[in-house]
Amino acid sequence: MKQMCFTGHRTLNKAYFNAGSPTTEWSAIWNWLFYTFLPEAYKIGYTDFYVGGALGVDMMAGLSLYQHKVSGFAPDININLCIPHPTYNARWCMDRDRSNLDVIKSVATTHTLFDETVPFAMWMLQRRNEFMVDRSITCTGIYDGRDHGGTRNCLGYAHVNQKQVIEINPYKPELPEEGEWKR
Repeated sequence: MKQMCFTGHRTLNKAYFNAGSPTTEWSAIWNWLFYTFLPEAYKIGYTDFYVGGALGVDMMAGLSLYQHKVSGFAPDININLCIPHPTYNARWCMDRDRSNLDVIKSVATTHTLFDETVPFAMWMLQRRNEFMVDRSITCTGIYDGRDHGGTRNCLGYAHVNQKQVIEINPYKPELPEEGEWKR
């Protein structure tokens, strides 16, 4: 049993992820993650996955894992949905995003890190990332090299904590080298 967490951007070329009709920016990475990366990870023993429940890569990874679990391809995987705060998604403007989150919740163990006695703050997103990394042996980042933001911070935290880090270029996804993630 191996554990992996995901991190990544909310947007690619300013386009948001839409599971119903992925834009050109998202379709290649969606198909690659679903048909290539996750089946390979499962084949080599990854069964516990941590996703952050945010828009973009978190949602894409969570929905992909959901599909693999309910289709019977990987019925024994554990999806851990890590929510920083009960109101973190209050600013989401699309009902489909809330519906997608509910789909993931239907098969996931949900970890809510802070309760409503503390108002939501952006720093909680980093604590959520640290929670996921601390419980994983591998942190997979769908990362386009931006010099700022939560994805960069999460990958940096994983490096500092000596986790395996897999950085995937969303515009040219490739499987990691043999030794990079198959320990």
